[in-house]
Amino acid sequence: MSLDEFSSAATEPAPAAAPKDFALFANLHIGIAGAYDADNPAFVFGGGARAHILPWLGAEATMDFQTKQKVQDQVSIFQVPFEFAALFYPPIELPFRPYGLAGIGFTITDVTIPGNDKSDLNLLFFIGFGAEFELSPNLLIDANLRFIFVSDPPNTGDFSADWIQFTVDYVVVGYLLLICIVTGIVFGLAPALQVARTSVGSVLKQGGRGSTGSRQMRGFSGNHFPVVRSIGVGRPVDRRTGRLQRRKVASGLVL
Repeated sequence: MSLDEFSSAATEPAPAAAPKDFALFANLHIGIAGAYDADNPAFVFGGGARAHILPWLGAEATMDFQTKQKVQDQVSIFQVPFEFAALFYPPIELPFRPYGLAGIGFTITDVTIPGNDKSDLNLLFFIGFGAEFELSPNLLIDANLRFIFVSDPPNTGDFSADWIQFTVDYVVVGYLLLICIVTGIVFGLAPALQVARTSVGSVLKQGGRGSTGSRQMRGFSGNHFPVVRSIGVGRPVDRRTGRLQRRKVASGLVL
């Protein structure tokens, strides 16, 4: 290879990095949802699939089940939402990948009113944000918050069915439970092991020191406090004159 060929090869720009390959992930999640006008929040259980299409673009489809929510203690609402979202990843380098999302979908809404039970299909759209962390080529840890706007179900008056929803993967819940269990075992066994390593002899020695100190305190109280009492008796006060009356104290004081 000549010098000219070598210099031309060195000045050629390096090939651009290949874009990230298409990746598909399945997930199960758990969370909580709260309709704005509901008396109580609902727990959310569901699953879905997520695809990384481009370094900055992803797509997701999910199906959830919500527990019943009460409205004024009279109306019960049960929803099964189906959501289709586009995910947008900003070009920043972090240990995790934040993203924004937006999408559309529909929800099967079951409304129970005293004397009436009706199911309906309602359209919805949503926006939100979240973050994901890739554990393996097909396993993600994800958490996201969504603001969901849905057409009001029939027969509910002025009730608004819009809700806020926060979900995390079951993997996150599993890790948190594992950490709590391990922490409880460690902090529960540590005192027990410390007590088990304490010998009986050291406990008896400490008990002996405590008894010696008690005897010394008893000796102090028995020998010295009578001195104070004897002095007080030896010089009484005349209540009428307010003067001290001198009185000879019988033979010496015993210390």
